[in-house]
Amino acid sequence: MRRKWITKVAAVCLSAAMTATPAVQSFAAEEATSAIQTEMLEQDLQKEQTEEDDISVMAEEVESEAESEETVTEGSMPESESVPETEESAEETIAENVEETQTTGASEITEAEITEESSKLETEESESFENSSETESDEAIEDISEEVVEEESETQEEDQLKEDQWGTERPVVPFVSGDFQYTILGEETILLKYTGSEANLTIPSYLDGHKINDIGEKAFYECSSIINVVVPEQVSWIGKQAFYGCQNLQSITITGRTSIGEDAISHCPKLEHINLSDSITLIGRDAFSYNESLKSIVLPEKLKRLDVGVLEGCSSLEEVVIKGNVTSIEYAAFMYTALKKVVLPSSVNYLGWYAFGFCNNLETVYFPTGVSYRLEQMSFEGSDNCVFYVERGSWMEQQIKYWKVPYQYINSNFTGLLNAGENLWYYQRNGRIQWSYTGLVMYEGTRYYIKNGIVDWSYNGVVVSGGVIYYVKNGFVDVSYAGLASYQNQWLFMKNGVYDNSYTGLCPYNNSWYYIEKGQLKWDYTGLTNYYGTWYYVQNSVLDWNYSGLVLQDNVWYYVENGVLNWKYTGLCPYNNSWYYIEKGVLNWKYTGLTKYYDTWYYVEKGMLNWNYTGLAKNYDTWYYVNKGVLDWKYTGFCQYNKKWYYVQNGVITWKYTGLVFYQGKWFYVQSSTLVWGCKGLVQRAGEWYYIENSTVNWNYTGLVQYNGDWYYVNKGYMNWRYSGKIWYNGKQYTIKNGLVVK
Repeated sequence: MRRKWITKVAAVCLSAAMTATPAVQSFAAEEATSAIQTEMLEQDLQKEQTEEDDISVMAEEVESEAESEETVTEGSMPESESVPETEESAEETIAENVEETQTTGASEITEAEITEESSKLETEESESFENSSETESDEAIEDISEEVVEEESETQEEDQLKEDQWGTERPVVPFVSGDFQYTILGEETILLKYTGSEANLTIPSYLDGHKINDIGEKAFYECSSIINVVVPEQVSWIGKQAFYGCQNLQSITITGRTSIGEDAISHCPKLEHINLSDSITLIGRDAFSYNESLKSIVLPEKLKRLDVGVLEGCSSLEEVVIKGNVTSIEYAAFMYTALKKVVLPSSVNYLGWYAFGFCNNLETVYFPTGVSYRLEQMSFEGSDNCVFYVERGSWMEQQIKYWKVPYQYINSNFTGLLNAGENLWYYQRNGRIQWSYTGLVMYEGTRYYIKNGIVDWSYNGVVVSGGVIYYVKNGFVDVSYAGLASYQNQWLFMKNGVYDNSYTGLCPYNNSWYYIEKGQLKWDYTGLTNYYGTWYYVQNSVLDWNYSGLVLQDNVWYYVENGVLNWKYTGLCPYNNSWYYIEKGVLNWKYTGLTKYYDTWYYVEKGMLNWNYTGLAKNYDTWYYVNKGVLDWKYTGFCQYNKKWYYVQNGVITWKYTGLVFYQGKWFYVQSSTLVWGCKGLVQRAGEWYYIENSTVNWNYTGLVQYNGDWYYVNKGYMNWRYSGKIWYNGKQYTIKNGLVVK
């Protein structure tokens, strides 16, 4: 709180300096400020006895004033009635508070004391200058006073905001939900304490159906288990020291429009990543201080004020992005950090004491062109290796010259990228950072993606510039990239980093292949596509390596095996509960005959397997017997084909067989495997002779039969070699010997 009191004293001295000529006003003001600051610092180090003497003097004055008060006339108000506090009573209060502070050994002056002391100083200040005849001096006093009051008002508003989160009392008995304790104040649900042991913790959005609004003071205080934490979007407040001293915390992500309280995420020795939403508008004093492993941070876009000590003591912090809405950087905001380069946005108009104090690694500070700063001489105290870049002829040039520190001029004609250390690059146009610019910038032959004036190395995606669609990878256009990129709910084909609307074919992406038509992914496409001389099967735009079957393309059916059209395949293929004949990868509707499939032969008729067919089928000049669409190697018997009967042996017509064949209870005479109707005579089978009539053995016939000029005796269709005797045949008697008629 002493910091505000010092600022007000400085305001008085600065106003006096304004009576000088304009050419030396700024230098005199700086001298006055420096002198007062030095004096106040020395006063803070005075011995205890000196302070007691001062307090005694103040006490005597108050006592004297109190005695004069007792002489008030009879018209004074009764003692029982409340009396408005006067300046004298305020001074008495200050004295009592100071005495009490001295007695208890406290080193801090309370907010009320500072306010009253400041009021007194301002009164004395106005009395000292009330007779001034210089209008400019009066205006200067008024301006500086307004700035001081405004600063004090902002601080009080923030303090009040923090108090309003809780009120004056905290609940005695919290609710318990798993590893969390919480309470409900009005319509607000406040997370009070975490008792779990999770390493990777996403704070729940709801507890017992209640939406979490705030994370209370010390809710995760010195919690050693958490390593990575995500704060949900609807949390609006993170209280004082909420994550203070979490020894193993490495990463915290805040996703919503969350205000962050004093010391909220500080003194975490392993914390490396603080990811902040751009919608955050308030970060309290010392909020991220003394996180010694933090190396870089991107501050929110909507943040306007970097509070006191916000990143103080982050001894590894080398890189910070301060975006273009920040107007003030307060006392010790970056003190004791490892920053190397600082680029201040044009929105900044105030730098407090030690804002970048004792940054031993700080080498470069860029002050935007066309901007005048209100800054303290000690804003960069202890950062002795720093070189300041200023605009030629600017107010800052005079300031830097007065400080007698190294400086260089900003090239006001420069347009391009400015390196601010490590991988932090700013886009400048005519020497000014373009905080509002988002898009591509060509620099030294490469196009870089700029977001709000800064190269965004994390960006991967599509950017439209000058009517051309580019693919950006890791912050720059990747001219070697050929593949897919998402843009406005579509996937585009990029070639050499540029959208190619002439391409139709396949494109690999994330271990899959996709079908592209005129540069765009066609999700509704199913069919074949040619890629470097090979045809592939695509289903809903994705190459389907698991598909084997038929595909219709331009009224022709093709056979696909494991996603690839197989031009070498000839055989059967199932499709929609039917089987089709494929010849060299194409369905042959004209084919009728046999085809082999997994060691079995099937009958195909006009390109389709005919399960209803039973009969003969020709394959390579050989006729086979088919039973219900399948070649039957076990079958021996007759088969009718084209109104003729053929003799089949083991599923094949041999054409060599002539003799008797038993079929359906009868014996038939076959010549060359063909049943020839009308044949009559003797036929030998297995050493025996039989009488056939109309190609069928006539078992009812008994008599003589002529064969090769001789007559033989047949008894019931069978030639009887054992018979000898006489028989009558056609009215004549014949002598038979061993079945043969004796002439």
